[in-house]
Amino acid sequence: MLKDEDKSREQLIIEIQQLRKKIEESNAIVRDIAKYKNAEEALKEQLHFLQLLINTIPNPVFYKDTLGLFRGCNTAFEQLVGLPREKIVGKSAHDIYPPDFADRYSYMDTLLFRKPGIQAYESPFPCPDGMHNMLFNKAAYLNTGGEAAGLVGVIIDITERKQTEAALRNNERFLNSIFDSILDPFSIIDKDFNIIRINSKTQELFNNYAPLIGKKCYEVFHYSPVICDGCPSVQTLKTGQAAQAIVPKKGPGGEIFGWEKHYSYPFVDMATNQLNGVIIYVRDITAKLEVEQEMARLERLNLIGEMAAGIGHEVRNPMTTVRGFLQLLGNKQECARYRDFYDLMIEELDRANSIISEFLSLAKNRPVDLRPVNLNSVVNTLLPLIMADAANLDKNIKTELETIPSILLDEKEIRQLILNLVRNGLEAMSPGGSLTIKTSSDSTGFELSVADQGEGIKHEHLRRIGTPFFTTKENGTGLGLAVCYSIAARHNASIKVDTCPNGTTFSVKFRVR
Repeated sequence: MLKDEDKSREQLIIEIQQLRKKIEESNAIVRDIAKYKNAEEALKEQLHFLQLLINTIPNPVFYKDTLGLFRGCNTAFEQLVGLPREKIVGKSAHDIYPPDFADRYSYMDTLLFRKPGIQAYESPFPCPDGMHNMLFNKAAYLNTGGEAAGLVGVIIDITERKQTEAALRNNERFLNSIFDSILDPFSIIDKDFNIIRINSKTQELFNNYAPLIGKKCYEVFHYSPVICDGCPSVQTLKTGQAAQAIVPKKGPGGEIFGWEKHYSYPFVDMATNQLNGVIIYVRDITAKLEVEQEMARLERLNLIGEMAAGIGHEVRNPMTTVRGFLQLLGNKQECARYRDFYDLMIEELDRANSIISEFLSLAKNRPVDLRPVNLNSVVNTLLPLIMADAANLDKNIKTELETIPSILLDEKEIRQLILNLVRNGLEAMSPGGSLTIKTSSDSTGFELSVADQGEGIKHEHLRRIGTPFFTTKENGTGLGLAVCYSIAARHNASIKVDTCPNGTTFSVKFRVR
């Protein structure tokens, strides 16, 4: 009996021990549950804190899982898409974005998962008011333990910045259009004379030296290895004040073919008030100077013409008397030994009379007998005489006569004009040279040109061409070209001179009346 009781007691002890163990295990589970609940509460508090922190960010923020479903966002993102967080979490881009933009955003997410890192892109986004804002999207790839966990994205509204950039571009285009609409060369150089900005006219004139930016202005514009003498930009850089100067237009070989007026203005940084360079504005005044010179020359011609009209005839009368008495005395027997002297005096009187005749041709009020005349007919009439003179000088004559209609001309004066130009051209050439007489027409009128193959006219002489009594010939009177200019003026025509080392061309332009 005792043995049965001992067995029962031992069994009871074992059961009690097993129960105690289960109680301890239950207590451990309870403790673990408590810890878990505490951790869960702490995690909830932490997530709540993080959500509050994210909500303070003014820019929309979102995060997605690897399936592209939204798992969270901040208040700014809710306002952007116009949905509460409850309707965002668990949804895809196609569920919350407009259809036109969902594909774009989903594609960028796919790129991010294929190539982890940071993706940034700009995209328009529709607003409730129907307008479109420009958004800058930046998404970062998330991973845990080397495995993809999702991505987090930040959206920045760059609409105002884009509008500002567009306004700046429009202003720049507007300023560039003004800059390029200037019909004269316009450029900006720095303090070392390097070109930093040009307009389209400058580019057009010096396109052979493109690109111009960065090159020295004196090398490009004036073909000079050093700063030009009298350059107004030098004065502007020294004084900070505007300056101007008239400078010659030069070719690559240094030849002068015109004149320009350079205006230099200080190029100042408005923020620092520091002089950074020079603004250069150039006006071609070649035509203006030519007009001024032509007016001055015509004024001198008019003055001399008035003098010629007043005294020419009065001088001729006593000269005619003297010549008659010299002829009478030269025929007398007792004066025969002085016949050579009489002949020389008569010859000089005749020469003086011819000069007076040319002098009288300068008269402004000289009447002209205008009748329909064909220029080609006048040239052909004079051609035998011209060719005879050329043959005596061992020179050649060529003609290029276009078919032209008749115009109102004084034939006698036009003959004198042609003969003067031809004889000047023949005298300018060496034996064997050719002189070309050419006629042509266009919508504005008719042109007669005489081109020789001489050595050209020196630049210092070119400005004085047509001035009465100016000549480079030893026995010249300086009235031949002056008479030509007077005849042209009386016929409402103009004379243009083109010269180079290979010859000179005088062109007479007759305008349609």
